[in-house]
Amino acid sequence: MNWGSSSRHAITGFATVSMLVALAFSVTGCSASQSSESEVWLPSSVSEALQIAKDHDLKFETSVLQDGVISSNEFEKAFDQYMDCAGELGYVFEPKYLDPVEGQLWRSIGTYEGAGEEPINAEQECENRLSLIEAPYVLTTPKRMDPKLLSAFEECLTVKGISFTGNEVNFNDFAENDQSTSLGGSKFGCLQESMSKVFPDVVGYGISANG
Repeated sequence: MNWGSSSRHAITGFATVSMLVALAFSVTGCSASQSSESEVWLPSSVSEALQIAKDHDLKFETSVLQDGVISSNEFEKAFDQYMDCAGELGYVFEPKYLDPVEGQLWRSIGTYEGAGEEPINAEQECENRLSLIEAPYVLTTPKRMDPKLLSAFEECLTVKGISFTGNEVNFNDFAENDQSTSLGGSKFGCLQESMSKVFPDVVGYGISANG
């Protein structure tokens, strides 16, 4: 687990954990995972994830992956189960929310409040099972910005005289061959402003609207 600089952490994408939780996993909880202390699962396809799930007799993950398609409801259930698994270890989470910038990942601020030393290896097992669903889901699910955020973003661009086609549905659509979408660029600035206006209390695309 790659922790941030404070006691409250944020996950920015699959298996990059710092505990702004982006997903979850299986019914049986952390104890059912058989991954080793140092092992990190990062499947690059549904078929690879399915093979890992079968090899470790993970019934929930196998049932989700075996038809080759991961629905948004299945992904959300995996995220919920991740929080349950980590919760059994002493992690406490704030209410989850769907990342409004990319519209793919569930997120939640998490803090370790258990007794004794933080169980990082055990949490990695929870995270591994989440990754079996999350990694292929991200690879197969198109990004789509929240409609209210997209509207506010386009309004900001218009005010600043920045052109766009009107056909964009996610931030990457605005980013092609354009340095203004990089950190500190004018489009990125509009994204930050729009996040502060529409979703002032959440984190998305690596931005914390409240600093």
